[in-house]
Amino acid sequence: MEELLVGARKLHRTWGPKKLRAWLAHYRPELQLPAQSTIGEGLRRRGLILQHRRRVRATRASAQPFAEVTGPNATWCVDFKGHFRTQDGSKCYPLTIIDAHSRF
Repeated sequence: MEELLVGARKLHRTWGPKKLRAWLAHYRPELQLPAQSTIGEGLRRRGLILQHRRRVRATRASAQPFAEVTGPNATWCVDFKGHFRTQDGSKCYPLTIIDAHSRF
C-alpha cells in the first residue's frame, strides 16, 4: 500500500495526503485506503512531505488605551481604516479619532 501511495505522490508532487487519498479512492475503489493522517505519516517517513515552520500568531490586541488617561481630551486615539471608492469613483480615506477617556 505504501509503495502505491509513494508512486502516486511521485506522479503528483504537489498533492498532499487528502488529495492523494481522494484520487486513489476514485481510480482504485476496490482498495481499502488508510486514513489521511496515516498516508501523511508514510509520506513523511519517506521524505516526500517537508515539515513547514509553524506560523507565529500575533497576540490579541489590548482593549485598554496605551497611555494613562487622566481626563477628557487628554489622550486621543487615531485609526486609519483603509480606503474605499465612492459612487463617483473617487477614493475616500476614512480616519477615526476618539477620546480615550470617554471612548467617543
